[in-house]
Amino acid sequence: MTLTNRKAAARTLATDYKQKTFKDKNLLLFEVFRANLEQTGEVTVKGVSFINCQIEGPAVMLPLSGCKFDDCNFGITHGDMRTLILYPASTERVTGAVPMLDCVFEAVDFFSVGFTGQKPFLDSMLEIESRA
Repeated sequence: MTLTNRKAAARTLATDYKQKTFKDKNLLLFEVFRANLEQTGEVTVKGVSFINCQIEGPAVMLPLSGCKFDDCNFGITHGDMRTLILYPASTERVTGAVPMLDCVFEAVDFFSVGFTGQKPFLDSMLEIESRA
């Protein structure tokens, strides 16, 4: 998982959310979730790639196994990455978050998105702060 120092590129608003690869798009995370649910009948978004996109909330993302983040800007932290982290109270499930499995996030800018999940993932996000 890496944090970016790059400048955001020009993007267009996504209109078709039923794709497996999004490139140079502005997306609403809830719309990705909704389109996936309509298309597959499943609540987990699986195997989708986001390249040079902006993913917007307000929303909470639950990255599961196989998700990769490279050259991403996780959003406004006011100098404290912990503002983006939501530790779940249950070890079994998280309601209200968008589960993502085997998804790729490359050169993605997040806006108003919180992150939850298992402690190792959340701890790895906190390590970004100490490296930046």
